[in-house]
Amino acid sequence: LFFRKKFKLIVHYHMDAKAYGFKGLIFKLNNFLILPILLWQAQIITCASLDYIKHSQVANYYKKHAKKFRQILFGVDLKQFAIQSITTQEKNQKTILFVAGLDKAHHFKGLENLLQAIKILKNSLHFKFNLIVIGEGGLKNYYKNLAKNLEIDEIVNFFGQVDNNKLVDYYNYCDVFVLPSISQSEAFGLVLLEAMACAKPVIASNLPGVRDVFKNSIQGLLINPGDIHDLVEKLEIILTNDKLAKQMGQAGRKLVEDKYTWEKVVKRLSLIYNCF
Repeated sequence: LFFRKKFKLIVHYHMDAKAYGFKGLIFKLNNFLILPILLWQAQIITCASLDYIKHSQVANYYKKHAKKFRQILFGVDLKQFAIQSITTQEKNQKTILFVAGLDKAHHFKGLENLLQAIKILKNSLHFKFNLIVIGEGGLKNYYKNLAKNLEIDEIVNFFGQVDNNKLVDYYNYCDVFVLPSISQSEAFGLVLLEAMACAKPVIASNLPGVRDVFKNSIQGLLINPGDIHDLVEKLEIILTNDKLAKQMGQAGRKLVEDKYTWEKVVKRLSLIYNCF
């Protein structure tokens, strides 16, 4: 860190480091003591979203040194996350998909709110549907008990952690993918790219970084963070309009092909690293 003239330093800033307990204390010390030095020493600072940076804990540094920052979007493997044909015989209900870690560190992903929304949808929709939850973590039993207490456990399926090949199957099987994050701990949402690559409409929270991944009403719908009734409304819009869902899914696939391939990411990174 103290040999700026000898070494070139590129820093990638993904998201604000936050945690609880002892780990939270370590993160606070890092943010106060080490992070400022890293940013000062760096010739270039890359990020997945300038929108997120402008609302993050380094926002003031960005205002003073905006020229240092470069936006490098995340990418997705289009060969792996590809469109599969699902026959009508394989489906007899609509499916909502949620993918995230089920631990305390990922509580901000908003599964608790989604379960509350499913409870409301159960009483308002007049056709069969279910929620598939992919992920593992210490809060899994808490979420399962919550689903039971809400009397929706018969339509909520927890399938644990799966490999990417199986994950692609779930993306293709679902009718809509949801990322109802409740705080700015969500910086981007790579799972949105994976779902769109499989031509699925997406619903995500209107948060810095996340809201830049796709265009509202084109590839999916944005919701107000933490607003359960808004989430219910947006789910109803997509689940009750097959034509709209298909249009959004196709638009999502095209967006990923045009903007989020790993080949494009590598080209952008190469330009940065080769500029020294």
